[in-house]
Amino acid sequence: MNLVMEYPLVLCLWALLGLGLLQLQSHGSLGCLEEERVGLLKLKDAFNYPNRSALSSWGGEESDCCRWEGVGCDNITQQVIQLSLNGTRLTDCSRKEEGCWVLNTSLLDPFPELQILKLAENGLKGLRGVVSLNKLQVLDLSSNSFTELPWLGELIDLKYLDFSDNLLNNSNHFQGILNLKKLRHLDFSVNFFTELPSLGALKNLKYLDFSFNMLKNLNHFQELTNLSNLEIMSLEQLNRSDNYTIGEIFPFIWTLTSLTVLSIGSNKQNGTLPAGLCILKNLQGLALGRNSFEGNLPLCLSNLTSLRLLELSENNFVGTIPSTLFPSLYSLEYLSLSDNYFQGEISPALLHSSKLISLDLSNNKISGRIPHWIGNFLELSSLILSRNSLEGPIPMGFCKLHELKFLDLSWNNFIDPMPSCVNLSRLRYLHLERNGFTGSIPNVISRSQSLVTLDMRNNNLSGGIPNWMSSLSNLRILLLKGNNLDGTIPFELCQLDKISIIDLSHNNLFGPIPSCLNNIPFGMKGALDDIFSTRDYSFENGRLLFSYKLKYQVHPNHFYTTDLILHEKEEVEFISKSRSESYSGNILYFMSGMDLSSNKLTGSIPPEIGNLSGIHTLNLSYNHLDGSIPKTFSSLKQIESLDLSRNKLSGQIPPQLIELTFLSVFKVAYNNLSGKTPERKAQFATFDQSSYEGNPLLCGPPLERNCTSTEVLPSLLPPSSDHEENGLFKVIFLWSFGAAFVVAFLGSIAFVYFNTYLQSLLSSFIYEYVLSRR
Repeated sequence: MNLVMEYPLVLCLWALLGLGLLQLQSHGSLGCLEEERVGLLKLKDAFNYPNRSALSSWGGEESDCCRWEGVGCDNITQQVIQLSLNGTRLTDCSRKEEGCWVLNTSLLDPFPELQILKLAENGLKGLRGVVSLNKLQVLDLSSNSFTELPWLGELIDLKYLDFSDNLLNNSNHFQGILNLKKLRHLDFSVNFFTELPSLGALKNLKYLDFSFNMLKNLNHFQELTNLSNLEIMSLEQLNRSDNYTIGEIFPFIWTLTSLTVLSIGSNKQNGTLPAGLCILKNLQGLALGRNSFEGNLPLCLSNLTSLRLLELSENNFVGTIPSTLFPSLYSLEYLSLSDNYFQGEISPALLHSSKLISLDLSNNKISGRIPHWIGNFLELSSLILSRNSLEGPIPMGFCKLHELKFLDLSWNNFIDPMPSCVNLSRLRYLHLERNGFTGSIPNVISRSQSLVTLDMRNNNLSGGIPNWMSSLSNLRILLLKGNNLDGTIPFELCQLDKISIIDLSHNNLFGPIPSCLNNIPFGMKGALDDIFSTRDYSFENGRLLFSYKLKYQVHPNHFYTTDLILHEKEEVEFISKSRSESYSGNILYFMSGMDLSSNKLTGSIPPEIGNLSGIHTLNLSYNHLDGSIPKTFSSLKQIESLDLSRNKLSGQIPPQLIELTFLSVFKVAYNNLSGKTPERKAQFATFDQSSYEGNPLLCGPPLERNCTSTEVLPSLLPPSSDHEENGLFKVIFLWSFGAAFVVAFLGSIAFVYFNTYLQSLLSSFIYEYVLSRR
């Protein structure tokens, strides 16, 4: 008690502090400031002009604007400090009714504490007015249509700047960038710069991406040597034109000893790999793919002991992969040496890099067998050894690769498909094309419930398509072309409701086409899979992507730390539009087709196949199919290629097919079709006589045979849906015609035989004819 009386001032101070906290808490519970709430609603109107409906949560039942979508507030003051509005106003700048637009910067004035502003993918072409966001630290205007940034120098607190994927082209417009002394992250990739802006004054820069521009010289590159804190740099494909060589980049890099990630792919760099590269001992990711480097790999690469990713694909390196390279690369996780000229066997020195997650040695001259110790890479997720000269059986070591998701052993000389002990439960992409595999499709694949692609084309597989195929519920691509498979097409295939591409061509399959195949959506169902990436090799969203058949990512956490992530990238080949096409990336999601050509299929084409409204290519050629072309094929609204040639189809070509507006390939040659060809309009005006040849009863353009009235008339009648009844009618007609001819012929002979006058007249005629010919 005495203590309390002795310190009344202390108690008063505590009381005042308590009241202040209560007031602050009370203020916080009211939510955002009213003037900022009004400002946000005005900003919403600008993004929705003239008749859009984005940001529907703004101004709804939730009165606290700090809880609105894309809005972030300070926890104490409740003032708006973040606006994340990426993709809010998706605009097609090429359309006059939409067009790119300009944002009035006065709409941002109500937010003086704003620190983070993200306006990517909004069709913006500029900002009107004075930008007075003095506390802004993060600015993302990527994927818009900006051509200049005159106000950039005012944002002196900026640390993160992303202007990638715009229309910037003149480095003189960006002198203000030199004022941004605090800048750590700068992304100007995918623009049209012809020279690098002056960046030497940005001493704090840690991340620089200038990839995919149109540089014509190396002006200002010398200034890069001043960026001693730079950790991540991508200078990939500095000039996007095919025949332009930018010059030698390496001399400007040696001093950047803080680099952890370096990508200079696709720059036509040539000669041997300079040993000076080995000075950069902090490198974790090195990507030099798609250049023209040659010679042997320098042994000093073993000095880069922090390497987690080494990507040297698509160069001209030769010799054996040096065994001395790997003992010190114990942190290596991703290794891609594909598309070079390496030879010899896979070195056991690779065992030192036991942390490997991805190994790509494809398209070299590597020989011998896959070593049994491959099973020591317990974390291996992707193994690509395609297009080499490897042989022998697949080793038992595969039974330990429980993490495998991507396996490509195609274009080698393996003989046994897979050991029975293999656990492929996580496998998603399996490519075993063009080897010497025999026997039936291995049952071990039935355990691969996650499988997205199964490619076993051009082997010597026999037997039927197994019924367990229906258990592969995630399968999108099934490629079994060019084997010796026989039997009927199993109905179980109809249960693969995520399938997009089926190729069973060039086998010995027989029997009818299952009508239940119309249950397959062919690309119309399912979400976009991570197999379908949109770019091949670039920086995206602050991530460094480098890929050939794989996509590797190195991304910064905030501004300076890095991590490495693997994403698979798929590429498949499929016959479309009468030629072999290679599909990869996003196109795989949109491509769909079925190829059953060059088999022994019989019976009529099920009308239900016409319900495949999402299919793009259908090939049923070189079979024994009969009956008529189903009129339901006019419902194949997305079809681009339709090949029914080399069958026994009869009747007329349904005139309704002219409704197929995307059709670019149409073949019905060498059948028994009759009547008039479809009207020469829309897509059918582009097809020449090769589409129809080999049908003697067909007439009309583009064929040289004109239609007579008796040929046109039947073509106007609706074709019978029962081809067996038509066949019976033809048989009766032919027998009746033959019998009538025989009766008439015998009757004529009998009449002459019993008439003596006609006999003498005929003898006199013959005698005179013989005399005249002497």
